[in-house]
Amino acid sequence: MFISYSRKHRTYVRRLADHLVQVAGVEVWFDYELVTGERWDNVVRQKIDDCAALIVVMTPDAENSHWVAEEVARARDQGKLLLPLLLKGSPIFGFMTVHHEDVRDRSMPGDRFVADLRKAAALEPRPPVEPPPRRRTRWLPALLLALAVTAAFPLGNMVWSLVDNPQSTDKQTSAGSSTTTAPSTTTTITTSSTATSSPTSDAAKVVVRIYNNATVAGLAGRAGDDARKFGWTVAETGNYTSGIIPTSTVYFGPRPEEEASAKELASLLRARAEPRFDAIRSAAPGLILIVTNDYQGPTTNS
Repeated sequence: MFISYSRKHRTYVRRLADHLVQVAGVEVWFDYELVTGERWDNVVRQKIDDCAALIVVMTPDAENSHWVAEEVARARDQGKLLLPLLLKGSPIFGFMTVHHEDVRDRSMPGDRFVADLRKAAALEPRPPVEPPPRRRTRWLPALLLALAVTAAFPLGNMVWSLVDNPQSTDKQTSAGSSTTTAPSTTTTITTSSTATSSPTSDAAKVVVRIYNNATVAGLAGRAGDDARKFGWTVAETGNYTSGIIPTSTVYFGPRPEEEASAKELASLLRARAEPRFDAIRSAAPGLILIVTNDYQGPTTNS
């Protein structure tokens, strides 16, 4: 998919590209780094010729853009599907009577738009994602029943003791040597892939937030999937646009366990591990992985 837009709205387009990669499962290209000259003309022309559809982000700036006009004209000449999004103002010339999706609140396009993209890319529709079933606490009904009969039976004192000390594993009753064991609950986290390695006990306590600083759309989502395969908890993925990071790096804060965890994650994903720099120093605790164009992910034998 090729995105045609005005560079003044690059922040939204980067979010859009990441969203479409993750939700629609399609490849997306846009001119993040503009290079002038004939060579750039050839790159744009080839990308349009190879795309399944051209997404036009409509704004007043896009309507006045020579590049957007050229890209739309090329796509029409090649018979490409045109999918307009209205980000600002009103529909641009040439799209007045074409159905478009209104994203002037800077939202992401909806299910119909995603379905059109997947159809253009000859991909099967994705089934709706069912929410996971809620886990029930197995011992809660039994506890409630016990509380209901405390007025009628001398076991009431024992039940109230369990409520006051839920972490206790053994409790002697006043009737003799019999032992009552407090119930326990187990929470299981299932990933979509079988992990071949898992973080250490310290690392398991540290969450990871992953941000894309590359020109490759969807790279943060890919890195997040890589980290989850090894048992890491990924709290967030997104874009980092406040500067240029030279190489993929895991940044750690001052907490003692973070440095060891950062080095472990960096080793798995073939990145560097460094202390946080000023711009992210005050961010929430946890690791921050910023991926760049050199991100390779884990080795095949990790």
